Amino acid sequence: MINLNRSVIYFAFTIELVCFVGLFMFGPNGIAKISTMQQQNKQIEKEINELKIELMQTEKQIDDWYQNSFLKEKIAREELQMARDGDEIYLVSNHD
Repeated sequence: MINLNRSVIYFAFTIELVCFVGLFMFGPNGIAKISTMQQQNKQIEKEINELKIELMQTEKQIDDWYQNSFLKEKIAREELQMARDGDEIYLVSNHD
């Protein structure tokens, strides 16, 4: 009788231990989920750093644009295809 009770207790303890380990490893907040989230966090931090660098470059371009009138004119002429009064404009055709 005592051996049977001990066997039942050991069996129940073993089942409980297996369930605990399973949930600890693969549950909704388990090790596997935490590991995945840490990898995602590293990727997001990398993207944030890349965006910070891009933002700094853009801010530098804006500062340069405000401080350099030649750059303003260059952008207006080349990117916006603008011209001053009296400029002669030559059209180039790209026919093959």
